[in-house]
Amino acid sequence: MDQKRTMPVEDMQVWDGLTDARITFSAAELDLENPENGMSRLTENLNLQRALLQHLNGKPGVQLIDKVRVQSIVNGPNEGDWPLVHLDNGRVIRTRLLVSALPFALFS
Repeated sequence: MDQKRTMPVEDMQVWDGLTDARITFSAAELDLENPENGMSRLTENLNLQRALLQHLNGKPGVQLIDKVRVQSIVNGPNEGDWPLVHLDNGRVIRTRLLVSALPFALFS
């Protein structure tokens, strides 16, 4: 991930939207090893996607498929069968794990 495109989250306020109930967190008040690094890091979606794709690209057993659309997902013919994913390029994939996130999907 391009660290220059991330920022530390130093403070956070959470509320329920229905009442005035709220809670505030501050990295400076928490017992963090490096409070200057924040409670977490914030980055844009494209930076996160790019890093994830680079990480997955060389992993054995992971196949990245892009520029296709899922036409349908149906259960296998027998109980306990893995689902069948029908793609718009005519390919059918039988998979036990299906993770989909725009703009890509991961099948393994």
